Amino acid sequence: MVAFSPWSVEEMFTLTVEAFNWSERLRVPAFVLAEEATGHLRERVDLPQQVELYGRDYTPGEPPFGTTEKDGVPSMPRFGQGENLMITGSTHDGRGFRKVEDPLVHDRLVRRLNEKVLSRAGLICRYETHNVDSAELVVVAYGFTARAALKAVRLARNKGLPVGLLRPVTIWPFDRFLFAGAAGRGKRFLVPEMNLGQMTELVRSAAGGGRVDSLTQVNGETIEPAAILSAIEEAF
Repeated sequence: MVAFSPWSVEEMFTLTVEAFNWSERLRVPAFVLAEEATGHLRERVDLPQQVELYGRDYTPGEPPFGTTEKDGVPSMPRFGQGENLMITGSTHDGRGFRKVEDPLVHDRLVRRLNEKVLSRAGLICRYETHNVDSAELVVVAYGFTARAALKAVRLARNKGLPVGLLRPVTIWPFDRFLFAGAAGRGKRFLVPEMNLGQMTELVRSAAGGGRVDSLTQVNGETIEPAAILSAIEEAF
């Protein structure tokens, strides 16, 4: 699957378009993971004059569920195009026929479904940075929480603290190399989340032993900039 996390009204629109395009391109579910707070925002947006939509790949006669490439995306016919399309949630071969007792077919299917997303992570993964190059501590925040994190980072820098913000726009696939590279340059991380630390564990795994602190909140309210600023100050 593919998942994005918008932090603005404009990204609610642009990432929805992008999610549909990746869904068509890879034949996988694509999600726009927005918090309630983002849905209540009222902001001006710049809409494009034209929206680029990915044209579904279809070659008549090709297997609709199989490719020769280990990370390939099969041709995707529509119902009624004469391909006798079969749909099943069970293990199946390139033509859609169930092969639930064949471990080789199952292994090949699962690996291809996984690799067709991960092999394109460089194209899918997007992120935004603020003052990361000069930072010793990098706040990693996504979605609505990133808005509060940016305010906290600006307040902290006004106090002379070397801190920056890294905002993942793509939640999955997860860009491990981005965090591994930052950790290799001596960066520490603080991950504020409105959950019990889902992103924190991914960052910690990618950081390879680098320090990763977590700020979690699950009381149904958004994380305020003051809470993130306090955690930043404690880290120093």
